[in-house]
Amino acid sequence: MNAEAPAPATVRRLFPLLLMLSAIGPTTMNVFQASMPGLAVSLNAPRETVQLILSLYILGMAVAQLVAGPLSDRFGRRPVVLVGLSLYIVASAVAVFSQSIEALIGARIAQALGATACLSLSRTVIGDISDRATTARMIAYVTMVMVVAPMAAPNIGSALDIAFGWPSILMFCVLLGVVTLAAAALALPETRPATLDAATYADVARRTLALARNPTFLRYAALSSMAAACFFIFLGGAPHLVIEAMGRSPTEFGYWYILLGIGYSLGNFTVARATHLFGPERMMGVGSALALLGVVIIGVLALAAVQHPAALFVPAMLFTFGNGLVMPHAMAAAIQTDRNAAGAASGLVGFSQMLVGAGFSYLVARLPGETALPMAVLMMLCGIVALVLMPLRRRKG
Repeated sequence: MNAEAPAPATVRRLFPLLLMLSAIGPTTMNVFQASMPGLAVSLNAPRETVQLILSLYILGMAVAQLVAGPLSDRFGRRPVVLVGLSLYIVASAVAVFSQSIEALIGARIAQALGATACLSLSRTVIGDISDRATTARMIAYVTMVMVVAPMAAPNIGSALDIAFGWPSILMFCVLLGVVTLAAAALALPETRPATLDAATYADVARRTLALARNPTFLRYAALSSMAAACFFIFLGGAPHLVIEAMGRSPTEFGYWYILLGIGYSLGNFTVARATHLFGPERMMGVGSALALLGVVIIGVLALAAVQHPAALFVPAMLFTFGNGLVMPHAMAAAIQTDRNAAGAASGLVGFSQMLVGAGFSYLVARLPGETALPMAVLMMLCGIVALVLMPLRRRKG
């Protein structure tokens, strides 16, 4: 029998744990970024194959959320999180001893499956115990604080790689997983609504399929996916541009990368503090426009043959700021579409984000990588789609 859902004030008590659950997946995704060019040499693998460490990790994140959300509606949030973290620890330990790029990619996929159950369900827990406005603010606060860890991850990975070799990055993941599992086992309550206590597999499947036909849910899922796609395209193209085409060190790349976290955090902070002044729809519209403007600036600087990391990362702060305005509202609205399918909604939104991101991050690696122009064109396409979606009026599902 599930416990009664805690009062909204409990979110503040759970805040550190929610940060850990939210951060472990993105941190693990980003921790290899600065080491990927060197990893290609170490394991004697082509760049396109090494890129699968990122692309298939993102795909694993997509599949994990698609499965974990409905499972949490059926069995509860807590058991799914604990099983996911256990899988993450085992996969990270296996990855430490990988002797080939294929084995490492396989372990990374398993890492993604375990870690991302936590990412999806941290949002679900907030949605369980909050209304839509509070959910948006709390998602913004959680993301604003936890984004520092993923943005610092390339520096952590680079430092470990230089000092001890790339397997030490996976040992760091093992330690991160053990600490998070212990914290979740001690502090995570069961927040699944009491109305789902007797839910059957058929009930969960029916509510999940209803979401997939709900125009309100689909609109918000598409908006968040387009915002995420811009980030993943940049994530797939920037390491090669900065480290190989521009000849900068992995450490310098890691320092520039922090600017993305600053831009996104500022957007989240604006959501948390100013939504009541502008409203969620207007804020998402402004965010989509600013994100597209930042991408256009990257393209213009590429056409002008400006080859400096600042030409990528300074305008990238603008598109991450815009994403920071869009994502919390889009995710909160999607999760709140049907409270009895909150886990499935969070999973479906995450699945769409990661599936689109995996495809675009791999595609950008196949394009000419001597300038940022091909990357910027892909990002512009996603930004234009988001602006087309914005005028569509919400309809009740």
